[in-house]
Amino acid sequence: MASLRKYAVKVDGALGRVVKFSAAISSGIIFIMMFMITADVIMRYFFNSPIQGTFELSEFCLVGIVFFSIAYIQSEKGHIKIDIATAWMPKKGQMILDIFSYILGIAFFAIVFWQSGKMAWNAWVIQDYTMGLVEFPLWPAKFLVPYGAGLICLKFLSNIVQDISSIFSPAIDGIEEKGQV
Repeated sequence: MASLRKYAVKVDGALGRVVKFSAAISSGIIFIMMFMITADVIMRYFFNSPIQGTFELSEFCLVGIVFFSIAYIQSEKGHIKIDIATAWMPKKGQMILDIFSYILGIAFFAIVFWQSGKMAWNAWVIQDYTMGLVEFPLWPAKFLVPYGAGLICLKFLSNIVQDISSIFSPAIDGIEEKGQV
């Protein structure tokens, strides 16, 4: 079990770097989106000349913000969790419940990965574009969905391995005994 834990720590370190880089891209997209929308508002109200395509680009930015950062939120344990329902449980019980929720998360996001990947590939093949004054290709935004879904599946898998190795680690028993004293 110790070798599994060492391997999991190495893999999680590499995954963590990818996740943090994706979160940094998400932060950059937020900045770009804020600048773009602010410039559009200024141009619209002060010069009566809005920037064409701002609405469509902001939709794409929202997809990027969500799917570049979803795995980072998981790495920070920032997703919704109802602690009051599990606070009474021992630490091992909480970890087992977490593992179960990670498995459900993998199942859900694997389906999202699979279906959105098919849709993104189709958008690439047929060269799908938005309709409007400015036409933007849809495939870049559509590829962000399977990217984020795949990354969070890997993060869930990493969390499962870490929690399983922690459950069988003697250190977790020491933590529980200290909490019960």
